[in-house]
Amino acid sequence: LDCLSNIDLNNSTVILFTDDENYAYLNYNNLYNINIKDIIKENIESEYKYLSNHPELSFFLMLLCDILICANSTFSIWASYFSSSNEIYIPKLWFVPKGPDNFTTEEFKLDNRYNII
Repeated sequence: LDCLSNIDLNNSTVILFTDDENYAYLNYNNLYNINIKDIIKENIESEYKYLSNHPELSFFLMLLCDILICANSTFSIWASYFSSSNEIYIPKLWFVPKGPDNFTTEEFKLDNRYNII
């Protein structure tokens, strides 16, 4: 969450993409303005409501963000690869401390939009 200090939160809308809403609410409620499930519920037309619980829709919406803060997940990394985001933040610690010794998240960086935090 150190990357939030690099973002002008007064002029940004922070949207949380998560598959664990309860955990996110308990631990990060003060950091985001709205979560993606609420945006989908409020804005998706009735004929497309069947998409509301599909990860493909969240993935597509992640592609539209100006700034991406990736979790240590392949889902968010792949979203960053297809997005046109101006800034992309990737956690330096990808695995728990007993993870592979020879792995570095530097390998995920495709260009200068990527920042390891």
